[in-house]
Amino acid sequence: MKIKNKGFIPVFFLVFVLFSTVSVVSAATKHNLDFKDTDLQDILRALASSEQVNMVIDPQIQGQATFYLHQVTFKEALDTLAREYGFSYEQKGAVYYLTALLTYEMEITADNEGQTLDVKLVNAPAVLVLEELTALTGNNMVFPRDLGAYLTLTLQDVSFDPLLHLIAEAASLEIKKEPDFIRLSKKPISAENLRIGWEEQLLSLNATNVSIRELARQLTAETGCSVVTDTDLNANVTVFFQKLSLEEGLRILCQTNNLSLLKEGEQLFRITKGDGGFSLKYQDGLLSIEAKNIEVSRILDDIARQARVNILYDREVRGAVTIRFMDLPLETGLRAILENNSFLLEQRAGSYYVYRSTIAANSKIYYDPESKRFDLELQNAPLSQVLADLTKKAEQNMVILNNVNYTINHLSVKGVTLEEAFILLLKGTPYTFISKDEVYLFGDGRNLRPESTDLITAELYPLSYTNVEYIFNNLPAHLPRGNIVPFKEQNAFLVSGSREVQAQIKEYLELCDRPENQLRTEIIRLKHLQAEEALKLFPSTLSRNDVMVIKEANAIAVTGTETRIDQVVSYIEKVDLSNPLILFDIMVVQLNHTSGKNFGITRAEKAAADDISSFIWSLKSLTGQVIVPGSTEANNLKLSLEALVTEGEAQLAANPQITTLSGHNANFNVSSRYPRTVLIKSTGASGETESSETKLVEVVTGIQITLTPWVSANKDITIEIKPKITQSVPDTLPGSEQSQIPATSERSTESTVRVRDGDPIIIGGLIQTHESVSKTKIPILGSIPLIGALFSNTVINKEESEFVIVIT
Repeated sequence: MKIKNKGFIPVFFLVFVLFSTVSVVSAATKHNLDFKDTDLQDILRALASSEQVNMVIDPQIQGQATFYLHQVTFKEALDTLAREYGFSYEQKGAVYYLTALLTYEMEITADNEGQTLDVKLVNAPAVLVLEELTALTGNNMVFPRDLGAYLTLTLQDVSFDPLLHLIAEAASLEIKKEPDFIRLSKKPISAENLRIGWEEQLLSLNATNVSIRELARQLTAETGCSVVTDTDLNANVTVFFQKLSLEEGLRILCQTNNLSLLKEGEQLFRITKGDGGFSLKYQDGLLSIEAKNIEVSRILDDIARQARVNILYDREVRGAVTIRFMDLPLETGLRAILENNSFLLEQRAGSYYVYRSTIAANSKIYYDPESKRFDLELQNAPLSQVLADLTKKAEQNMVILNNVNYTINHLSVKGVTLEEAFILLLKGTPYTFISKDEVYLFGDGRNLRPESTDLITAELYPLSYTNVEYIFNNLPAHLPRGNIVPFKEQNAFLVSGSREVQAQIKEYLELCDRPENQLRTEIIRLKHLQAEEALKLFPSTLSRNDVMVIKEANAIAVTGTETRIDQVVSYIEKVDLSNPLILFDIMVVQLNHTSGKNFGITRAEKAAADDISSFIWSLKSLTGQVIVPGSTEANNLKLSLEALVTEGEAQLAANPQITTLSGHNANFNVSSRYPRTVLIKSTGASGETESSETKLVEVVTGIQITLTPWVSANKDITIEIKPKITQSVPDTLPGSEQSQIPATSERSTESTVRVRDGDPIIIGGLIQTHESVSKTKIPILGSIPLIGALFSNTVINKEESEFVIVIT
């Protein structure tokens, strides 16, 4: 034979409860009940509160209920719920005891001869098991009907007697066999195992391996207070204490035997299975709790029962909690339990609402309702969710616009008010808030959006001193240029934005709009430098904006603030220095080899009129070199050259005087230009003329000298010298039979020297060699082939010339 009985599977979670409270004066009062997705235990507590009766609810009564009952009495409602949701109830005096119809399995089978049994029991009531054994084996048994034991066994091929002894041991029964039947009776508790003392409302207890259910019955009888156990609680306990209050004694009993104590009323205590360390006490408005890895929903349920308050929570309020504190006010204790575990507590209409926080697990928000101050520990927390949690904790209304999207990297502050927290959270973001009609509104206060009109104000800021365009063109990057409109005529700004934007811009304008920042124009006249050159010398740190050159007055006009003008004036005074005037006396002397044979000197400083050849040889030895300025050699060489020119032995090519300023070029150019017509023919591969072209060629000859001097602070003169001499040479390039292309020769050097005032600089080595061939012959005879050379003479003349430049 097999017997199976499946009970109801509990599902425990809470959603919002809508319950119509009706004034009740008797059991016949009728109610309208309308619940949707509501926890069954909350419904039963609401019924008990409305009917003003005491109710002990088995924790196994769990589930979610949706129903509507119209005009039913309390008993009709209770009967309907018991029938539909699987529980029974019993009224004892003023207390209703509700017990769940538990889930159990019972399978007992006997072999054909009835000698052995197969047994499978899962949480099966002992009374039903004994009744089934009586029916299967034919053994008459007498046993108490109020057995509260539940059995879980699995046995194969077991005989009747061993099975009966196992059942009796599990149910704390004694077996006595009579001639016609077997008597089963409860084991008496010996005086050695249990001693109870109750004097002056103080309890003394000495129990050794005593059934908790039997102990609860005797404590109820001794103390006059109701001490009950859950129907599925089967345990033996051991405890010893003396002269404690009933509640303290029961707590010690439960703590030492891994049980939990729930105070359901002033004189009603319920003992349930323990969870490895959980105790909760609520007395005189103070809450004490010690919990280790206890489900938060159970803690909330126990607090609601003992404190007789409504605590509603949704299905997401789940998780193990470990916490310990003593004697805290109810709300403070609730917040300590919940906010340390990422839950939020809100009180509305006399009830507490609990829901899971939306911010990250590593972020915490603590709120003290007495001081109305927050402690914040935030890491990578979404801004909108933090704002929502803050306003909920402070029980304030709020609206967050959809553009608020930001993440708080890290924030740690303590003891701040709600609005101080808002300011810290929004600092550095484009978002702002206002309080309007007791509602906080959060949104974008920098970027102009249609939905942010309530957050934005418009203000006009007139300027007294500084030009509005000047400030607008130099706005720093952190100020929103798009929120600012300049009005040139009024010299004012129109600013649109949040109060933070208004404060930033106002502070900046007050800093800029000062008398010393007033714009004006200053004319700065230069004494020495040209204005254009001075402007080119401006460094990068000195802006050229608002600076204009007045060429006619050799001046610079500067428009700006007093500080800006002072900077320009100071720089001009440093660079507008008197520039020294430098006079160059240049002598260009041309010497040639032929003329030089009539002269000769071996050293330049000992030249004499009768030793010109030696002098020319000395100059040739100086080709491409610069004689040290200011030396005796340089001065003597200058005198010698002047003597040669005076005696006509050297040709003075040029002797100009040039004046220039330090740092400026001085150019000397003596040249001749004359045109030449050249006929150019081109021939093909066959030698025939294909084309001819006549071109006009300009031949330029002469002397060019470029000098660039600088005068140092100690009056030394550094000179960059670039001489160039160009001369025409005999036509040697073929153009046609009738015309040849003119040719020129060019000589130049580049030197940089430093001299003192009056010291000569001599540059030599500008040498040119010209060869000419002259041929004479006897007429007729000199033209005879082969023997004509005997009647002719060929002379090759080589002429060498050198230019020497003397600069003083």
